[in-house]
Amino acid sequence: MLEVDSGIKKDEACGQLAISKNKSYEAEIAALKNQNAALQMKIQALENYRQAKHKEYAELETIYKKLKAKHSNCR
Repeated sequence: MLEVDSGIKKDEACGQLAISKNKSYEAEIAALKNQNAALQMKIQALENYRQAKHKEYAELETIYKKLKAKHSNCR
């Protein structure tokens, strides 16, 4: 009878361990999903920054070309 009880307790312990490991993996997956979401937001912010700087550069290049043309006509 004692062997049966210890077998049941062993099975319970194994089951609890499996549940605990599963919860741990779920928590790890949730943390990784949060990290992924944060990285996606950072990527989007960097992309927006890149686009803004590209637009700013294009505007400055246009101004430079106009000034260059204006000064070359003055000579």
